[in-house]
Amino acid sequence: MTPTIYQTLASDMCSIATEFLEGLSSEQLSKCSYDFADDDERERWAYTPGIRGGLPFTEMEPHQERQARRLLATGMSASGFVSSTTIMSLEVPLDQREGWQGNFVRDPRLYYVSIFGTPGADWAWRFDGHHISVSYLILGGAVASMTPMFLGSNPADAPLMGGELLRPLAAEEDTGRELILNMSPSQRAIAAVSEVAPSDIVQSNRPKVEEGSLPWEDASTPTDGTYRGRAIRPNEPEILRYRRAAPIGISMDALDAQSKEILINLIRHYLGRLPASLAKSEFEKYENGLFSDIHFSWAGGLARYQPHYYRIQGAELLIEYDNTQNDANHIHSVWRKPDGDFGRDVLEQHYSTNH
Repeated sequence: MTPTIYQTLASDMCSIATEFLEGLSSEQLSKCSYDFADDDERERWAYTPGIRGGLPFTEMEPHQERQARRLLATGMSASGFVSSTTIMSLEVPLDQREGWQGNFVRDPRLYYVSIFGTPGADWAWRFDGHHISVSYLILGGAVASMTPMFLGSNPADAPLMGGELLRPLAAEEDTGRELILNMSPSQRAIAAVSEVAPSDIVQSNRPKVEEGSLPWEDASTPTDGTYRGRAIRPNEPEILRYRRAAPIGISMDALDAQSKEILINLIRHYLGRLPASLAKSEFEKYENGLFSDIHFSWAGGLARYQPHYYRIQGAELLIEYDNTQNDANHIHSVWRKPDGDFGRDVLEQHYSTNH
């Protein structure tokens, strides 16, 4: 029987992760390796700078770092990998913008790799650091989960010689704006739910998509279990609370044909962070019946460098994007599955079937 794309990708990840682990010292392994059953650590993620679990590039030899990058590349499309490595490189000009004396060490090598379990069995891996968080779960020799998948960029655009701009997340911004501007006035009146954008993505870095959420005050990675004790940031627009059964904004079915096509292209772009064959398969799952409940909402200004936010919400889909900080030149964007982040849905089924 021909392997599925989920099996083929899992095999590639297993081979590279095994090579990576075999090249580590015992001390490095102790930092990189976790028990597969350690759900608290496996579901811990962040997009802020700072220390987190796993083995950082800063404690790797060059050949080990190459293997770590190879592992990340297995989970990304070619364009997604270029965007990710560009985001990492922006730590240096960010440090310069902050006068080389910001509150955080801006280091393009302060990115961490974590392996949960033994590659080849049921296992998982995570790659994360400032503005990147990628998590994969492999069950029964096949990729079972690939969300949450987060990419951010600070700055969102940076000057290049010749008057051009470096914009690793340009499509996330431009396509969202193209959609809201393409709507008729009556459609836009429904989609644009607030003149004020939230200070961050609404779900922040909660391990699970939570009902009634507004942004946390702190989206850093705790070293203990303090996620759920965090406070909500003050003065956030109440209309933007996440309500699964009552999505805000305009439904896909209420859009005209052109706007609907732009929205579908925007969703396709987020899934396009995945390897091409996997992105195609995941998109087809949404296309085959899951688009009927999709809603799009916008908050904030409509022009470049005005703080803004958008959300694409469905029963099995959540995409959030914000660009509000640093004079609206600082993007956060994430694709999540409300029931399936970190493979919760498939793990529950897997355990009930196999145990």
